[in-house]
Amino acid sequence: MQKKVFREYISIHQQDNHWGIQVKNAGYTQVLPGEAYPGLEHPNEYYFTWGRGRVLQEYQLILITRGQGEFESSSGKRWAIKPGSLMLLFKNEWHRYRPDSITGWQEYWLGFDGQQADEIFQHSLFKISEPVLYLGDNEIVTSLMLKVFALLEAHVPGNEKIVASYVPVILATLETFLRQKPANHERIETIVKKCQVHMLENFDQPLDMKAYANEMQVSYTYLRRIFKQITGTSPQQYILKLRLQKARDLLVMTSKPVKEIALDCGFNSPYYFSRYFKEDRGMAPREYRELVGRR
Repeated sequence: MQKKVFREYISIHQQDNHWGIQVKNAGYTQVLPGEAYPGLEHPNEYYFTWGRGRVLQEYQLILITRGQGEFESSSGKRWAIKPGSLMLLFKNEWHRYRPDSITGWQEYWLGFDGQQADEIFQHSLFKISEPVLYLGDNEIVTSLMLKVFALLEAHVPGNEKIVASYVPVILATLETFLRQKPANHERIETIVKKCQVHMLENFDQPLDMKAYANEMQVSYTYLRRIFKQITGTSPQQYILKLRLQKARDLLVMTSKPVKEIALDCGFNSPYYFSRYFKEDRGMAPREYRELVGRR
């Protein structure tokens, strides 16, 4: 697998200080499962280990679009990182983060500083005690960060000021998200919880998320997005886990044939059941029954 990597560290000139915000670094990287993190390619002032952590003399935004991991800071707590998480690194605040060794992750980051940045963080809704925002599939923030990378990758003289102008826009987008969150969060959680109950009660039936979205009076795309935002997994993956969990119970607690268990748990065929089961447990259903049944 070819990694996608871009890193840019920018020298700040004295005459740029009046601009109010200076972008100091930006980039993206795909951290593969089992890969050492962080890599050794970063300058010394940015490198850290999980045991030591680090303190930066700047602000950073780190968006995770794939994979999962964890984050911890001195003013907050340890946070689970999942796709759609954005880590806010505050200036002079100790922190550490890392991807899960099994999943790795895809990260986008943007580091910046300046008087305007200080004022934004002092008077915004960003809290040092709540440094992780669960954005879900927020296309606006992602697209803005991609524009920043494209400008930097072009290496056109003077682009640094254009890049810096994107920072307040990104921060304003994030604050808008925080303002809307209290009003929407309760309704979102209610919809997702009802969807989870519906799936639990009907796990043996074909999953029709479009029909359920109509019942909840929301769009299919919106339902899929908020479901993943709240649970960290897609509806299809969630119901597959329910089916596999029920199948494991039936394998151990009953003497039903594997074919019958497959149909009882909503799988289209014993073949697909065996394939998914082996991906999940590392062994065929019959092997699982023999192994667990002997304990």
